[in-house]
Amino acid sequence: YDIDNQLQLSWNKHYADGGFSQVHEELNNQLYEWIEENILSQDMKVLDLFGGGGNLSQRVPNSNRKVVDLYSSAVNMPFVHMDLYNEEAFEYAADLMIIDPPRRGFKRIEEWVKLNSPSKILYISCDISSLKRDLAQLDNYKVERAMMIDFFGGTYHYESLIYLERV
Repeated sequence: YDIDNQLQLSWNKHYADGGFSQVHEELNNQLYEWIEENILSQDMKVLDLFGGGGNLSQRVPNSNRKVVDLYSSAVNMPFVHMDLYNEEAFEYAADLMIIDPPRRGFKRIEEWVKLNSPSKILYISCDISSLKRDLAQLDNYKVERAMMIDFFGGTYHYESLIYLERV
């Protein structure tokens, strides 16, 4: 890993050292731009769940974001170390909740959404069945946009992006 212009080596870890980010840099940048142009507004507060290294919220000022994940991050940002599958939800007055869980999804999405009541949700998933199961819990939100992103060309893997707004 290139961290602060220094080569860092790691192996046998469950997560990318320094936090997860997408490997297809060009598509990842296009995703940032889409989020900036279509969702973010000035001074919007963002809660980034399963955020790793803050990949999807990195263009939000640190004063307006909180990144939550089990794996610690080497990046200087407002990071909360917690197991989102087992620990109690906490309140953070976020306008936008970004959720990018592992394949198994986020069965506790309803608890987090009820407690925080964000006006917007951006859910990114690499497993369409867990995405469908999780979003079925959200009665007060409607889908505004759905996209497929092919971060791994030449494979059957793709990311699904669902943007929801509270009704």
